[in-house]
Amino acid sequence: MVGAGLLLRTLRDLLRENPGFNPTQVVAANVWLPIPDDPKDDPYRGIAPKVIFDRELLRRLKAISGVELAAITTDLPTTNHSLNDPNGNYALAIEDRPVESSQDLRAERVRISPDYFKLMQSPLVRGRSFFEGDEDGKQPVAVVDESTARKYWPGP
Repeated sequence: MVGAGLLLRTLRDLLRENPGFNPTQVVAANVWLPIPDDPKDDPYRGIAPKVIFDRELLRRLKAISGVELAAITTDLPTTNHSLNDPNGNYALAIEDRPVESSQDLRAERVRISPDYFKLMQSPLVRGRSFFEGDEDGKQPVAVVDESTARKYWPGP
């Protein structure tokens, strides 16, 4: 009984925490693209076919009656999928401070569609969100959390 009570109290406390996004009226679904036995037969090999798939999926989702916004991500908040992916965690260096920043700065590569932050009602404090034109082969774009921004770019 004590264990069950502690579990319920912890769950209640977690539900009161601000997760940094608004999960109200948000539906999440996992979509797994098939992986054939022979990689040469994979119609989604490489980034370009996945981008085409994602854009068509978003177009169809937005066409559903009652859907106000639709977005895609490779890693939903609180799921920690990228922690299990050894290829998803990257060491970073800031251009004007490569030695200082490369010592402990790491990032997860999470792909999102442009309306993701708007859908999650997770406001950006500064800067810009992603655009449809932000894609491989162009200048990389990143979003950092407030504590990282304060540490490496202090000031107004």
